[in-house]
Amino acid sequence: MRILVHRERNKTQPNIPKSVNEVIIPEEYSRIDDRQFLIGHFIENGVCVIVFTTKENCRLLNTAHYWLMDGTFSSCTEPFVQIYTIHAPVGASSGTHKVVPLVYGLLSHKTEECYKIFLELLKRFAVNKLKINLDPPIIITDFETAAINAVKTMFPECLNKLCFFHLTQTIWRHIQAAGLARRYSNDPEFAHKMLIPEEAEEILTWFETYYVRGTAQVTKNFSSRMTVRRRQPKFPPAMWSVCDSHRSQIPLSQNALESWHNRWNILLGRRKWNVFKTVSEFIKEQKHSECLIEQINSSAPMPRRKPKWQCLRERITQYVSEKNDMNFKDYLTWLTYVICSNDLFFSYYVQEIIYAVIIVEGTKNIVLLSIL
Repeated sequence: MRILVHRERNKTQPNIPKSVNEVIIPEEYSRIDDRQFLIGHFIENGVCVIVFTTKENCRLLNTAHYWLMDGTFSSCTEPFVQIYTIHAPVGASSGTHKVVPLVYGLLSHKTEECYKIFLELLKRFAVNKLKINLDPPIIITDFETAAINAVKTMFPECLNKLCFFHLTQTIWRHIQAAGLARRYSNDPEFAHKMLIPEEAEEILTWFETYYVRGTAQVTKNFSSRMTVRRRQPKFPPAMWSVCDSHRSQIPLSQNALESWHNRWNILLGRRKWNVFKTVSEFIKEQKHSECLIEQINSSAPMPRRKPKWQCLRERITQYVSEKNDMNFKDYLTWLTYVICSNDLFFSYYVQEIIYAVIIVEGTKNIVLLSIL
């Protein structure tokens, strides 16, 4: 019966494209009521990017303190590779604001070129239709190099912060590979060592190379003297350190966006629908977001963060703000035990210790890594 229903529904839909060259979005999928929703459709040399948003969404993006950007693959339909979205907070204060999706994209590739085109189509629409020059102060992404480079090119003045949760996952995988997971999880004395244990030297070297000091480059001059210089690390501390994030009260991770991805994939049944079904779901999601925004603007009460999470965030923020008035060792000790006693942020003990390390500004990272 379900198959028959789907067949009848599909009869009313346009022909399903088998390649990006065949993708044509009909009028009924290009608008929401009388408003433009399809704002950009690029196709050239097998590269296809389609962007959906509204004028009001662009106005919200223009006033947002930060953006969240990421893609999902499991529910994306052929001939596209990923659904890429931009989310931003809506609301006057942290107590009433909520992060909502404001831009939806269908991308044929997971490349820097595609991300640049996606952002360029968005910027062009904002300028042409609203005379708005989108220039977000902060964009939070994962550690995907293609997305990072695209943000740097399209928004050169923007601060690109990286998802802290993804960083801890990467560190934890290296700790597991070194065979130290059990000791860090079950031995507090080992986890709190002020000097890096010999068993973890490889982890320290890896982290220092890619996240702190960069790779060493040895050169010889005319007198045969050898000079060692450091190249810029792939992910410098300013991008992943959460010290400033606590001060400015921006998210430490992409959890709000990941939560949306999970809900989106459940709504679509984790099935890869055709492109027109996907766009129709974009329209439904946009209407849902508009209802949320209206609720926020009417000052209606919104679901709040769990009290324990809120309390922990406030305590950490307080310690960060008082860092200059505290002994450096005491500062680290307080942070470490406050976080570990709550056992909220991460399921692994070592990740909680790493969290205390990374709160501190990048200039101290060489010293701080010793408490891993």
